[in-house]
Amino acid sequence: MSLSLDYQSLGIRATGEDIANIPNNKLAKLMYYLQCVFYVLDIRDKTYYTTYKNYRSLNKREEEYVLYLARKFNPSFMLDNQLFIINSNPNFYNHCNNEFFLITDKRIGIRANSQVFIGGKSITVTKVMVCKRSWMEENYLNPMSLYDSNNNDNWRCTADRFFCMCSCVFVIVLIILGYYFIKYLYENFFS
Repeated sequence: MSLSLDYQSLGIRATGEDIANIPNNKLAKLMYYLQCVFYVLDIRDKTYYTTYKNYRSLNKREEEYVLYLARKFNPSFMLDNQLFIINSNPNFYNHCNNEFFLITDKRIGIRANSQVFIGGKSITVTKVMVCKRSWMEENYLNPMSLYDSNNNDNWRCTADRFFCMCSCVFVIVLIILGYYFIKYLYENFFS
């Protein structure tokens, strides 16, 4: 994270809104998590995937895209780039488990920033979110663990794509080898 204090006019202002009422649903919670991520990163073109009150309107493909985005902008990414900050001090928070801050330089415009590269593009960040660890667990870790452990769709691989691909290739190779083994046995012992 870079920070210019040329004129020592750095401003930090809380910008949080009222308490969010997130439905008790794993998809809605992940959409809320993404809403916080996109607010910090100033990503405005994906609001359909962050409107958590409309989580029921997403089809299966859109739900998978939310999961993809959540994995892409996971807490490790956000914490490592100092976009999310864990603060366990209960006196820090007024009425919720997370708070947003806008960082500005009053004389020369925005100068406090963090350069984050997303999709090969550099994004200048002027907002951060401070949250409790319980907020991260409630809105990311618990919903993701429910997706990972309680996925009852037998047709879809629940492991990561690379592992799934390796498993599928392994099964195909076993079928082919089994075919040739049976053919060999038939030709050599039963004919």
